[in-house]
Amino acid sequence: MKTLPKRVRDGVNTFFYGRAVVRCETCGTAVRPSRAVWRGARPYCSAAHEHADFAI
Repeated sequence: MKTLPKRVRDGVNTFFYGRAVVRCETCGTAVRPSRAVWRGARPYCSAAHEHADFAI
């Protein structure tokens, strides 16, 4: 499958998620909303960061 141009991909992310890029709650890395791991309204760049944020 051919990848979409950045302009189209950003437009789709903005339409569905309200923004083209989100920041990881743990490390602050920029991630596309479609690739982020979501826990409620909190985006994470990986499942490991999500788990680390909620680990006791």
